[in-house]
Amino acid sequence: MGANSTLGNVDDGQNLNSGLGELRKSYSEKGYVIAPQVFSTGSLSMLCQSLQSVLDKPENGHADHACSLEDLILKREAQDHSLVYKAAQSVGSSVAT
Repeated sequence: MGANSTLGNVDDGQNLNSGLGELRKSYSEKGYVIAPQVFSTGSLSMLCQSLQSVLDKPENGHADHACSLEDLILKREAQDHSLVYKAAQSVGSSVAT
């Protein structure tokens, strides 16, 4: 990690603790954390597009290309939690390979 990252320089314990504290606070407030020093904006964008594509397949329900990813997740979750779970597993396993 570089000295300008959110977590600071690993050698600088105070910045590291502060950065970890910010991540913990974000997690407790939102239920998830996106660590920008780990995931590039381009990679996150591609993951979001992949997840939206999987959730928007006809077999998962009426396609709604106009809604946001967040709205689509909520719609599919209301239909059946397993749709969101399987979509996340699909995208996650693709990223891991």
